[in-house]
Amino acid sequence: MNYYTIQGSCLLSIMIPLSLAIQEYALWLKENGWSKYKWKLHICTCMIVGIIICYLIYKKVDPYLPFVTGGATVLALTEGNFFVKKQPVQKEPYNQLELVIKYIGIVKGVGIIIAPHTSIFYENILSDCVNEVVVMCDTIYTLFGIECIVFRMVDLYRDKKRFAHYIR
Repeated sequence: MNYYTIQGSCLLSIMIPLSLAIQEYALWLKENGWSKYKWKLHICTCMIVGIIICYLIYKKVDPYLPFVTGGATVLALTEGNFFVKKQPVQKEPYNQLELVIKYIGIVKGVGIIIAPHTSIFYENILSDCVNEVVVMCDTIYTLFGIECIVFRMVDLYRDKKRFAHYIR
């Protein structure tokens, strides 16, 4: 496995989307006042990644893959905590731009789900990867896309209830 290139490495297929997904849910929990559940979610994330690492070690894949998976998770959790602490929570009055941005977030989630299944993505990033990396990449991108869609839909539902008097 060529470790230092984009094609065949785990940088774009595992590390970056995992980091972005963890930052997304940590920031969303802070914005909605549910920061106390963040640590429970971090523990669940670590347990799931631990099971994945044990499976990869059991399958006797290249040792780089379990190391990158575990390292990316620890780095993403640490980075996510520092990133979220710097973000101010803002509760502004109803804004049409926010509404558009949330709809764009839903479209972004659909794009993230579709991305690893395109031939361009596969040929440029996943073509030299082992099957386990391809499965992990598809899973991480799918879960990250679903996370984007669900969080934006929940925000839109809450905004609809909270700002109903502005919409009329």
